[in-house]
Amino acid sequence: MGSSSFSVNQLTFNNAERLDVKGATCDCYRVKYYSKLHFLKRLKPEIAGDPRYRALLTKEFEIGLSLEHSNLVRYVNKGDDFILMDYVDGDTLDTFIHCQPEYFRSKANRRKFAEQLLSVTTYLHSHQVVHLDIKPDNIMITRIGHDVKLVDLGFCYNDTYPDTPGHTKGFAAPEQQADMPQVDERTDIYAIGKVLALIPGGKEFKWIVKKCTLAHPSERFQTVEEIREKLKKKNWIQAAAIIAAMIAIGVVIALFTLNSKQGDDNKTTAALPSTDSLAALAKDSMTMKEGATETEQNESVNIQATPQPASPATLEITTSNQPAQTTVAEPFTPAPPKAQETAKPGSTTPEPVNQSIAVQQPEHQNTRQQTINTNRQSVSDDATSSEPKANPQKQQTSSKDVSAPDPAFANVEEKVIQEFKREIRPLVIRMEDEHIANGGFTESDGKRYHWVNPSYVQLRNSYTSKHFNPIKNKLINKYKRQLTDFEKYDLPQQFEIAISQVSNDYLRSIGYMH
Repeated sequence: MGSSSFSVNQLTFNNAERLDVKGATCDCYRVKYYSKLHFLKRLKPEIAGDPRYRALLTKEFEIGLSLEHSNLVRYVNKGDDFILMDYVDGDTLDTFIHCQPEYFRSKANRRKFAEQLLSVTTYLHSHQVVHLDIKPDNIMITRIGHDVKLVDLGFCYNDTYPDTPGHTKGFAAPEQQADMPQVDERTDIYAIGKVLALIPGGKEFKWIVKKCTLAHPSERFQTVEEIREKLKKKNWIQAAAIIAAMIAIGVVIALFTLNSKQGDDNKTTAALPSTDSLAALAKDSMTMKEGATETEQNESVNIQATPQPASPATLEITTSNQPAQTTVAEPFTPAPPKAQETAKPGSTTPEPVNQSIAVQQPEHQNTRQQTINTNRQSVSDDATSSEPKANPQKQQTSSKDVSAPDPAFANVEEKVIQEFKREIRPLVIRMEDEHIANGGFTESDGKRYHWVNPSYVQLRNSYTSKHFNPIKNKLINKYKRQLTDFEKYDLPQQFEIAISQVSNDYLRSIGYMH
Protein backbone atom coordinates (compact mmCIF):
# COMPACT_ATOMS: atom_id res chain seq x y z
CA MET A 1 0.00 0.00 0.00
CA GLY A 2 1.22 3.46 -0.82
CA SER A 3 0.60 6.72 1.01
CA SER A 4 0.18 10.21 -0.44
CA SER A 5 -1.58 13.53 -0.01
CA PHE A 6 -4.16 15.06 -2.33
CA SER A 7 -6.94 17.64 -2.28
CA VAL A 8 -10.44 17.16 -3.65
CA ASN A 9 -12.98 20.00 -3.74
CA GLN A 10 -10.93 22.04 -1.27
CA LEU A 11 -10.74 19.05 1.11
CA THR A 12 -7.17 18.03 1.94
CA PHE A 13 -6.35 14.46 2.93
CA ASN A 14 -2.92 13.99 4.42
CA ASN A 15 -1.18 10.63 4.47
CA ALA A 16 -3.78 8.99 2.25
CA GLU A 17 -3.06 5.24 2.29
CA ARG A 18 -4.07 3.14 -0.71
CA LEU A 19 -6.00 0.03 0.36
CA ASP A 20 -5.84 -3.34 -1.35
CA VAL A 21 -9.60 -3.46 -1.94
CA LYS A 22 -11.09 -5.02 -5.04
CA GLY A 23 -13.17 -2.47 -6.97
CA ALA A 24 -14.14 -2.28 -10.61
CA THR A 25 -14.80 1.48 -10.70
CA CYS A 26 -13.15 3.03 -7.62
CA ASP A 27 -9.81 3.23 -5.86
CA CYS A 28 -10.03 3.04 -2.09
CA TYR A 29 -8.01 4.93 0.54
CA ARG A 30 -7.74 5.24 4.28
CA VAL A 31 -7.51 8.97 5.10
CA LYS A 32 -7.60 11.27 8.10
CA TYR A 33 -10.36 13.84 8.20
CA TYR A 34 -10.50 16.06 11.29
CA SER A 35 -8.03 13.65 12.99
CA LYS A 36 -10.41 10.74 12.47
CA LEU A 37 -9.88 7.79 10.13
CA HIS A 38 -12.24 7.58 7.18
CA PHE A 39 -12.71 5.36 4.14
CA LEU A 40 -12.60 7.19 0.80
CA LYS A 41 -13.92 5.81 -2.50
CA ARG A 42 -12.68 7.68 -5.54
CA LEU A 43 -13.53 7.00 -9.17
CA LYS A 44 -10.64 5.62 -11.19
CA PRO A 45 -8.97 8.35 -13.28
CA GLU A 46 -10.04 6.82 -16.60
CA ILE A 47 -13.75 7.05 -15.72
CA ALA A 48 -13.74 9.98 -13.31
CA GLY A 49 -15.24 12.29 -15.93
CA ASP A 50 -18.05 9.93 -16.99
CA PRO A 51 -21.39 11.36 -15.75
CA ARG A 52 -22.93 7.90 -15.41
CA TYR A 53 -20.39 6.79 -12.83
CA ARG A 54 -20.64 10.12 -11.01
CA ALA A 55 -24.41 9.66 -10.82
CA LEU A 56 -23.96 6.19 -9.26
CA LEU A 57 -21.57 7.64 -6.68
CA THR A 58 -24.08 10.38 -5.85
CA LYS A 59 -26.85 7.80 -5.55
CA GLU A 60 -24.83 5.70 -3.07
CA PHE A 61 -23.98 8.73 -0.92
CA GLU A 62 -27.48 10.20 -0.78
CA ILE A 63 -29.11 6.90 0.15
CA GLY A 64 -26.39 6.11 2.70
CA LEU A 65 -26.56 9.57 4.29
CA SER A 66 -30.27 9.11 5.07
CA LEU A 67 -29.69 5.86 6.98
CA GLU A 68 -28.41 5.29 10.52
CA HIS A 69 -27.91 1.81 12.00
CA SER A 70 -25.25 0.34 14.27
CA ASN A 71 -24.48 -2.42 11.74
CA LEU A 72 -24.39 -0.14 8.69
CA VAL A 73 -21.38 1.96 7.71
CA ARG A 74 -22.01 5.70 8.12
CA TYR A 75 -21.64 8.09 5.16
CA VAL A 76 -19.98 11.45 5.91
CA ASN A 77 -19.22 13.61 2.84
CA LYS A 78 -18.89 13.61 -0.94
CA GLY A 79 -17.22 15.43 -3.82
CA ASP A 80 -17.51 15.27 -7.59
CA ASP A 81 -15.61 12.00 -7.91
CA PHE A 82 -15.43 10.63 -4.36
CA ILE A 83 -17.48 9.78 -1.28
CA LEU A 84 -16.30 9.65 2.32
CA MET A 85 -17.54 7.26 5.01
CA ASP A 86 -16.47 5.97 8.42
CA TYR A 87 -13.47 3.65 8.40
CA VAL A 88 -14.16 0.12 9.70
CA ASP A 89 -11.22 -1.44 11.52
CA GLY A 90 -11.71 -5.08 10.65
CA ASP A 91 -11.79 -7.67 7.89
CA THR A 92 -14.24 -8.75 5.24
CA LEU A 93 -16.22 -11.87 6.12
CA ASP A 94 -14.26 -14.23 3.85
CA THR A 95 -10.90 -12.94 5.18
CA PHE A 96 -12.18 -13.22 8.77
CA ILE A 97 -13.27 -16.84 8.23
CA HIS A 98 -9.86 -17.65 6.76
CA CYS A 99 -7.88 -15.95 9.56
CA GLN A 100 -10.08 -17.00 12.50
CA PRO A 101 -11.75 -20.29 11.50
CA GLU A 102 -12.46 -21.26 15.11
CA TYR A 103 -14.63 -18.19 15.83
CA PHE A 104 -17.72 -19.59 14.16
CA ARG A 105 -17.33 -22.97 15.87
CA SER A 106 -19.22 -21.32 18.74
CA LYS A 107 -22.98 -21.46 18.33
CA ALA A 108 -23.35 -18.16 20.21
CA ASN A 109 -21.01 -16.43 17.74
CA ARG A 110 -22.92 -17.82 14.76
CA ARG A 111 -26.20 -16.61 16.26
CA LYS A 112 -24.74 -13.17 16.91
CA PHE A 113 -23.54 -12.83 13.32
CA ALA A 114 -26.86 -13.97 11.84
CA GLU A 115 -28.92 -11.70 14.10
CA GLN A 116 -26.86 -8.61 13.29
CA LEU A 117 -26.96 -9.29 9.54
CA LEU A 118 -30.71 -9.85 9.66
CA SER A 119 -31.20 -6.77 11.82
CA VAL A 120 -29.46 -4.35 9.44
CA THR A 121 -31.21 -5.89 6.42
CA THR A 122 -34.59 -5.49 8.13
CA TYR A 123 -33.72 -1.84 8.78
CA LEU A 124 -32.89 -1.24 5.11
CA HIS A 125 -36.12 -2.86 3.96
CA SER A 126 -38.15 -0.79 6.43
CA HIS A 127 -36.70 2.34 4.74
CA GLN A 128 -37.58 1.15 1.23
CA VAL A 129 -33.99 0.19 0.40
CA VAL A 130 -32.95 -3.17 -1.11
CA HIS A 131 -29.18 -3.69 -0.90
CA LEU A 132 -28.87 -6.09 -3.89
CA ASP A 133 -25.16 -6.81 -3.25
CA ILE A 134 -25.01 -8.70 0.06
CA LYS A 135 -21.89 -10.85 -0.15
CA PRO A 136 -18.81 -11.61 2.00
CA ASP A 137 -16.78 -8.73 0.47
CA ASN A 138 -19.45 -6.25 1.60
CA ILE A 139 -19.76 -7.61 5.15
CA MET A 140 -17.08 -6.32 7.51
CA ILE A 141 -16.33 -7.92 10.89
CA THR A 142 -14.87 -5.41 13.35
CA ARG A 143 -11.61 -6.17 15.10
CA ILE A 144 -13.04 -5.26 18.53
CA GLY A 145 -16.28 -7.03 19.38
CA HIS A 146 -16.53 -8.89 16.05
CA ASP A 147 -19.65 -6.94 15.06
CA VAL A 148 -21.17 -6.83 11.58
CA LYS A 149 -20.82 -3.73 9.40
CA LEU A 150 -22.66 -3.82 6.07
CA VAL A 151 -20.97 -1.62 3.43
CA ASP A 152 -21.28 -0.56 -0.23
CA LEU A 153 -24.73 0.66 -1.28
CA GLY A 154 -23.57 1.11 -4.88
CA PHE A 155 -26.01 -1.48 -6.30
CA CYS A 156 -28.94 -0.67 -4.00
CA TYR A 157 -32.49 0.10 -5.06
CA ASN A 158 -35.04 2.47 -3.56
CA ASP A 159 -38.07 4.42 -4.70
CA THR A 160 -36.08 7.36 -6.07
CA TYR A 161 -33.21 5.33 -7.55
CA PRO A 162 -34.88 2.31 -9.23
CA ASP A 163 -31.96 1.48 -11.53
CA THR A 164 -29.27 -0.97 -10.42
CA PRO A 165 -25.98 -1.18 -12.36
CA GLY A 166 -25.22 -4.88 -11.92
CA HIS A 167 -24.92 -7.84 -9.60
CA THR A 168 -22.41 -10.30 -8.17
CA LYS A 169 -22.55 -13.79 -9.61
CA GLY A 170 -22.95 -16.48 -7.01
CA PHE A 171 -24.95 -14.25 -4.63
CA ALA A 172 -27.46 -12.64 -7.00
CA ALA A 173 -30.94 -14.15 -7.11
CA PRO A 174 -32.26 -15.49 -10.44
CA GLU A 175 -34.66 -12.55 -10.85
CA GLN A 176 -31.74 -10.13 -10.36
CA GLN A 177 -29.80 -11.70 -13.21
CA ALA A 178 -32.59 -11.18 -15.73
CA ASP A 179 -32.33 -8.52 -18.41
CA MET A 180 -35.11 -6.53 -16.76
CA PRO A 181 -34.79 -7.44 -13.10
CA GLN A 182 -37.82 -7.42 -10.84
CA VAL A 183 -36.23 -7.10 -7.41
CA ASP A 184 -37.62 -6.73 -3.89
CA GLU A 185 -36.83 -7.78 -0.31
CA ARG A 186 -36.78 -11.45 -1.33
CA THR A 187 -33.80 -10.75 -3.58
CA ASP A 188 -31.74 -9.80 -0.49
CA ILE A 189 -33.12 -12.86 1.31
CA TYR A 190 -31.63 -15.06 -1.42
CA ALA A 191 -28.20 -13.46 -0.87
CA ILE A 192 -28.53 -13.85 2.92
CA GLY A 193 -29.04 -17.59 2.42
CA LYS A 194 -25.91 -17.77 0.28
CA VAL A 195 -23.89 -15.95 2.97
CA LEU A 196 -25.18 -18.11 5.83
CA ALA A 197 -24.19 -21.20 3.83
CA LEU A 198 -20.55 -20.09 4.12
CA ILE A 199 -20.52 -19.91 7.93
CA PRO A 200 -18.41 -22.82 9.31
CA GLY A 201 -20.34 -25.28 11.45
CA GLY A 202 -23.68 -23.55 10.83
CA LYS A 203 -25.81 -26.68 10.91
CA GLU A 204 -28.73 -24.75 12.45
CA PHE A 205 -28.83 -22.56 9.31
CA LYS A 206 -29.26 -25.42 6.83
CA TRP A 207 -33.04 -25.38 6.69
CA ILE A 208 -33.01 -21.55 6.51
CA VAL A 209 -30.45 -21.57 3.69
CA LYS A 210 -32.49 -24.09 1.76
CA LYS A 211 -35.65 -21.97 1.88
CA CYS A 212 -33.84 -18.66 1.30
CA THR A 213 -32.21 -19.88 -1.91
CA LEU A 214 -35.22 -21.39 -3.65
CA ALA A 215 -35.42 -20.34 -7.28
CA HIS A 216 -38.83 -18.65 -7.25
CA PRO A 217 -39.28 -15.65 -4.90
CA SER A 218 -42.74 -16.79 -3.77
CA GLU A 219 -41.24 -19.99 -2.33
CA ARG A 220 -38.68 -18.17 -0.14
CA PHE A 221 -39.20 -16.38 3.14
CA GLN A 222 -41.23 -13.30 2.28
CA THR A 223 -39.62 -11.00 4.87
CA VAL A 224 -36.42 -11.01 6.90
CA GLU A 225 -38.54 -10.89 10.07
CA GLU A 226 -39.80 -14.38 9.22
CA ILE A 227 -36.22 -15.67 9.32
CA ARG A 228 -35.59 -14.01 12.69
CA GLU A 229 -38.77 -15.50 14.16
CA LYS A 230 -37.86 -18.97 12.90
CA LEU A 231 -34.44 -18.73 14.51
CA LYS A 232 -35.95 -17.67 17.84
CA LYS A 233 -38.55 -20.42 17.66
CA LYS A 234 -35.87 -23.01 17.01
CA ASN A 235 -33.99 -21.75 20.08
CA TRP A 236 -37.10 -22.32 22.22
CA ILE A 237 -37.60 -25.79 20.76
CA GLN A 238 -34.01 -26.73 21.58
CA ALA A 239 -34.33 -25.33 25.12
CA ALA A 240 -37.59 -27.26 25.65
CA ALA A 241 -35.94 -30.45 24.38
CA ILE A 242 -33.07 -30.01 26.84
CA ILE A 243 -35.48 -29.40 29.76
CA ALA A 244 -37.57 -32.43 28.77
CA ALA A 245 -34.44 -34.59 28.63
CA MET A 246 -33.39 -33.42 32.11
CA ILE A 247 -36.86 -34.18 33.52
CA ALA A 248 -36.78 -37.65 31.93
CA ILE A 249 -33.37 -38.35 33.48
CA GLY A 250 -34.67 -37.23 36.88
CA VAL A 251 -37.70 -39.54 36.61
CA VAL A 252 -35.49 -42.50 35.68
CA ILE A 253 -33.19 -41.84 38.64
CA ALA A 254 -36.19 -41.57 41.02
CA LEU A 255 -37.70 -44.83 39.76
CA PHE A 256 -34.35 -46.59 40.04
CA THR A 257 -33.92 -45.39 43.63
CA LEU A 258 -37.46 -46.50 44.57
CA ASN A 259 -36.98 -49.95 43.03
CA SER A 260 -33.66 -50.36 44.83
CA LYS A 261 -35.30 -49.50 48.17
CA GLN A 262 -38.15 -51.96 47.59
CA GLY A 263 -35.62 -54.61 46.63
CA ASP A 264 -33.74 -54.11 49.93
CA ASP A 265 -37.01 -54.46 51.90
CA ASN A 266 -37.84 -57.70 50.08
CA LYS A 267 -34.40 -59.09 50.81
CA THR A 268 -34.82 -58.36 54.57
CA THR A 269 -38.24 -60.06 54.65
CA ALA A 270 -36.94 -63.09 52.79
CA ALA A 271 -34.10 -63.52 55.27
CA LEU A 272 -36.37 -63.81 58.34
CA PRO A 273 -37.57 -67.44 57.88
CA SER A 274 -33.99 -68.56 57.51
CA THR A 275 -33.05 -66.82 60.79
CA ASP A 276 -36.00 -68.44 62.61
CA SER A 277 -35.03 -71.87 61.32
CA LEU A 278 -31.47 -71.41 62.52
CA ALA A 279 -32.76 -70.27 65.91
CA ALA A 280 -34.89 -73.42 66.15
CA LEU A 281 -31.90 -75.54 65.23
CA ALA A 282 -29.84 -73.81 67.92
CA LYS A 283 -32.61 -74.54 70.46
CA ASP A 284 -32.63 -78.26 69.54
CA SER A 285 -28.85 -78.30 69.93
CA MET A 286 -29.19 -76.91 73.42
CA THR A 287 -31.78 -79.61 74.26
CA MET A 288 -29.35 -82.28 73.06
CA LYS A 289 -26.73 -80.91 75.46
CA GLU A 290 -29.20 -81.34 78.43
CA GLY A 291 -28.60 -78.63 80.89
CA ALA A 292 -26.58 -76.11 78.87
CA THR A 293 -27.97 -72.63 79.72
CA GLU A 294 -25.26 -70.39 78.35
CA THR A 295 -25.75 -68.64 74.98
CA GLU A 296 -23.26 -68.48 72.17
CA GLN A 297 -22.01 -65.09 73.34
CA ASN A 298 -20.73 -66.70 76.60
CA GLU A 299 -19.36 -69.86 75.04
CA SER A 300 -15.74 -70.51 74.14
CA VAL A 301 -15.34 -72.89 71.25
CA ASN A 302 -11.94 -74.46 70.64
CA ILE A 303 -11.51 -76.02 67.25
CA GLN A 304 -8.65 -78.42 66.71
CA ALA A 305 -7.88 -80.75 63.86
CA THR A 306 -7.40 -84.33 65.08
CA PRO A 307 -6.11 -87.10 62.81
CA GLN A 308 -8.40 -90.14 62.52
CA PRO A 309 -7.33 -93.43 61.06
CA ALA A 310 -10.67 -94.08 59.35
CA SER A 311 -11.46 -90.64 57.81
CA PRO A 312 -9.52 -88.01 55.85
CA ALA A 313 -10.35 -85.12 58.22
CA THR A 314 -11.77 -84.72 61.75
CA LEU A 315 -12.89 -82.02 64.16
CA GLU A 316 -12.53 -81.98 67.93
CA ILE A 317 -14.93 -79.62 69.76
CA THR A 318 -14.44 -78.86 73.48
CA THR A 319 -17.01 -76.77 75.35
CA SER A 320 -15.40 -75.30 78.45
CA ASN A 321 -18.75 -74.51 80.16
CA GLN A 322 -19.99 -78.17 80.01
CA PRO A 323 -17.40 -80.48 81.60
CA ALA A 324 -19.76 -83.41 82.16
CA GLN A 325 -21.94 -83.91 79.09
CA THR A 326 -21.30 -84.13 75.34
CA THR A 327 -23.07 -85.15 72.18
CA VAL A 328 -21.59 -87.52 69.62
CA ALA A 329 -22.51 -87.45 65.93
CA GLU A 330 -21.61 -90.01 63.34
CA PRO A 331 -19.46 -89.03 60.33
CA PHE A 332 -21.57 -87.30 57.64
CA THR A 333 -21.35 -85.39 54.39
CA PRO A 334 -22.31 -81.71 54.90
CA ALA A 335 -25.67 -80.82 53.36
CA PRO A 336 -26.52 -77.43 51.79
CA PRO A 337 -27.49 -74.70 54.27
CA LYS A 338 -31.23 -75.06 53.56
CA ALA A 339 -31.13 -78.81 54.28
CA GLN A 340 -29.23 -78.22 57.50
CA GLU A 341 -31.87 -75.76 58.72
CA THR A 342 -34.62 -78.42 58.53
CA ALA A 343 -32.54 -81.35 59.81
CA LYS A 344 -33.54 -82.90 63.20
CA PRO A 345 -31.02 -84.22 65.76
CA GLY A 346 -30.90 -87.98 65.68
CA SER A 347 -29.73 -88.71 69.24
CA THR A 348 -29.71 -87.10 72.69
CA THR A 349 -27.65 -89.78 74.47
CA PRO A 350 -24.91 -88.34 76.75
CA GLU A 351 -21.39 -89.22 75.71
CA PRO A 352 -17.93 -88.63 77.20
CA VAL A 353 -16.37 -85.17 76.92
CA ASN A 354 -14.00 -84.30 74.02
CA GLN A 355 -15.53 -86.78 71.59
CA SER A 356 -14.42 -85.96 68.05
CA ILE A 357 -16.79 -85.34 65.09
CA ALA A 358 -15.36 -86.55 61.78
CA VAL A 359 -16.39 -84.79 58.57
CA GLN A 360 -15.58 -86.03 55.07
CA GLN A 361 -13.94 -83.31 52.94
CA PRO A 362 -13.52 -82.99 49.16
CA GLU A 363 -10.02 -83.96 48.09
CA HIS A 364 -9.26 -80.69 46.28
CA GLN A 365 -9.96 -78.38 49.27
CA ASN A 366 -7.94 -77.57 52.35
CA THR A 367 -9.00 -80.11 55.01
CA ARG A 368 -8.80 -77.86 58.05
CA GLN A 369 -10.56 -74.83 56.45
CA GLN A 370 -13.44 -76.91 55.04
CA THR A 371 -14.00 -78.62 58.39
CA ILE A 372 -14.15 -75.27 60.22
CA ASN A 373 -16.68 -73.87 57.69
CA THR A 374 -18.87 -76.97 58.05
CA ASN A 375 -18.86 -76.71 61.84
CA ARG A 376 -19.80 -73.02 61.77
CA GLN A 377 -22.80 -73.72 59.56
CA SER A 378 -24.10 -76.55 61.78
CA VAL A 379 -23.67 -75.31 65.37
CA SER A 380 -23.79 -71.48 65.30
CA ASP A 381 -27.15 -70.37 66.75
CA ASP A 382 -26.48 -66.73 65.77
CA ALA A 383 -26.02 -67.47 62.07
CA THR A 384 -27.89 -65.46 59.47
CA SER A 385 -28.35 -65.87 55.77
CA SER A 386 -26.04 -63.74 53.68
CA GLU A 387 -26.00 -62.37 50.16
CA PRO A 388 -24.09 -64.46 47.62
CA LYS A 389 -20.75 -62.82 46.93
CA ALA A 390 -20.05 -61.71 43.44
CA ASN A 391 -17.48 -63.58 41.44
CA PRO A 392 -14.33 -61.39 41.35
CA GLN A 393 -13.49 -62.67 37.88
CA LYS A 394 -16.99 -61.80 36.64
CA GLN A 395 -16.79 -58.33 38.17
CA GLN A 396 -13.48 -57.73 36.47
CA THR A 397 -15.02 -58.70 33.14
CA SER A 398 -18.07 -56.45 33.58
CA SER A 399 -15.99 -53.44 34.56
CA LYS A 400 -13.60 -53.85 31.65
CA ASP A 401 -11.85 -50.62 30.83
CA VAL A 402 -12.93 -49.07 27.56
CA SER A 403 -9.94 -47.64 25.77
CA ALA A 404 -10.01 -44.22 24.15
CA PRO A 405 -10.91 -44.05 20.42
CA ASP A 406 -8.13 -44.53 17.99
CA PRO A 407 -6.83 -41.03 17.26
CA ALA A 408 -5.41 -42.07 13.89
CA PHE A 409 -8.17 -40.25 11.97
CA ALA A 410 -8.86 -37.42 14.43
CA ASN A 411 -7.83 -34.83 11.82
CA VAL A 412 -8.92 -36.66 8.70
CA GLU A 413 -10.74 -33.56 7.40
CA GLU A 414 -7.48 -31.59 7.48
CA LYS A 415 -5.77 -34.50 5.75
CA VAL A 416 -8.38 -34.39 2.97
CA ILE A 417 -7.85 -30.63 2.50
CA GLN A 418 -4.05 -31.04 2.33
CA GLU A 419 -4.36 -33.76 -0.33
CA PHE A 420 -6.83 -31.54 -2.19
CA LYS A 421 -4.34 -28.65 -2.20
CA ARG A 422 -1.55 -30.85 -3.53
CA GLU A 423 -3.68 -32.18 -6.37
CA ILE A 424 -5.19 -28.86 -7.46
CA ARG A 425 -1.98 -26.80 -7.34
CA PRO A 426 -0.88 -27.44 -10.96
CA LEU A 427 -4.43 -26.75 -12.12
CA VAL A 428 -4.63 -23.48 -10.16
CA ILE A 429 -1.29 -22.37 -11.63
CA ARG A 430 -2.56 -23.10 -15.11
CA MET A 431 -5.80 -21.21 -14.38
CA GLU A 432 -4.03 -18.10 -13.04
CA ASP A 433 -1.51 -18.11 -15.90
CA GLU A 434 -4.37 -18.22 -18.35
CA HIS A 435 -6.01 -15.27 -16.58
CA ILE A 436 -2.74 -13.30 -16.71
CA ALA A 437 -2.39 -14.03 -20.42
CA ASN A 438 -5.92 -12.67 -21.01
CA GLY A 439 -5.06 -9.34 -19.34
CA GLY A 440 -6.62 -10.13 -15.99
CA PHE A 441 -4.12 -8.04 -14.00
CA THR A 442 -3.37 -4.36 -13.75
CA GLU A 443 -0.51 -2.22 -12.48
CA SER A 444 -0.89 0.66 -10.04
CA ASP A 445 1.71 2.51 -7.94
CA GLY A 446 4.38 0.23 -9.37
CA LYS A 447 2.58 -2.91 -8.19
CA ARG A 448 0.62 -5.55 -10.06
CA TYR A 449 -2.90 -6.31 -8.82
CA HIS A 450 -5.28 -9.16 -9.44
CA TRP A 451 -8.25 -7.96 -11.47
CA VAL A 452 -11.46 -9.88 -10.73
CA ASN A 453 -13.71 -9.48 -13.73
CA PRO A 454 -16.52 -11.55 -15.27
CA SER A 455 -14.07 -13.46 -17.47
CA TYR A 456 -12.11 -14.58 -14.39
CA VAL A 457 -15.29 -15.68 -12.61
CA GLN A 458 -16.26 -17.68 -15.69
CA LEU A 459 -12.76 -19.16 -15.91
CA ARG A 460 -12.77 -20.22 -12.27
CA ASN A 461 -16.26 -21.70 -12.53
CA SER A 462 -15.09 -23.68 -15.53
CA TYR A 463 -12.06 -25.05 -13.69
CA THR A 464 -14.21 -25.80 -10.65
CA SER A 465 -16.72 -27.89 -12.59
CA LYS A 466 -14.16 -29.64 -14.81
CA HIS A 467 -11.25 -30.18 -12.42
CA PHE A 468 -11.69 -29.08 -8.82
CA ASN A 469 -15.06 -30.74 -8.15
CA PRO A 470 -14.01 -34.18 -9.51
CA ILE A 471 -10.91 -34.10 -7.27
CA LYS A 472 -13.04 -33.05 -4.29
CA ASN A 473 -15.61 -35.83 -4.90
CA LYS A 474 -12.85 -38.39 -5.34
CA LEU A 475 -11.32 -37.50 -1.95
CA ILE A 476 -14.69 -37.51 -0.18
CA ASN A 477 -15.44 -41.00 -1.54
CA LYS A 478 -11.96 -42.14 -0.57
CA TYR A 479 -12.30 -41.04 3.05
CA LYS A 480 -16.08 -41.13 3.51
CA ARG A 481 -15.87 -43.84 6.19
CA GLN A 482 -13.45 -41.73 8.23
CA LEU A 483 -15.05 -38.26 7.91
CA THR A 484 -16.48 -38.20 11.41
CA ASP A 485 -16.70 -34.37 11.74
CA PHE A 486 -17.89 -33.61 8.20
CA GLU A 487 -20.67 -31.23 9.32
CA LYS A 488 -18.74 -29.72 12.24
CA TYR A 489 -15.69 -29.06 10.06
CA ASP A 490 -17.82 -27.66 7.22
CA LEU A 491 -15.74 -29.42 4.58
CA PRO A 492 -17.47 -27.87 1.50
CA GLN A 493 -16.49 -24.37 2.63
CA GLN A 494 -12.94 -25.53 3.40
CA PHE A 495 -12.58 -26.75 -0.21
CA GLU A 496 -13.43 -23.25 -1.49
CA ILE A 497 -11.01 -21.65 0.97
CA ALA A 498 -8.29 -24.12 -0.10
CA ILE A 499 -8.64 -23.06 -3.74
CA SER A 500 -8.24 -19.39 -2.75
CA GLN A 501 -5.24 -20.15 -0.53
CA VAL A 502 -3.40 -22.03 -3.28
CA SER A 503 -4.25 -19.23 -5.72
CA ASN A 504 -3.03 -16.49 -3.34
CA ASP A 505 0.19 -18.37 -2.54
CA TYR A 506 1.01 -18.75 -6.22
CA LEU A 507 0.20 -15.13 -7.07
CA ARG A 508 2.37 -13.83 -4.23
CA SER A 509 5.20 -16.08 -5.34
CA ILE A 510 5.25 -14.46 -8.79
CA GLY A 511 4.87 -10.89 -7.51
CA TYR A 512 1.14 -10.24 -7.87
CA MET A 513 -1.19 -8.91 -5.17
CA HIS A 514 -4.57 -10.56 -4.80
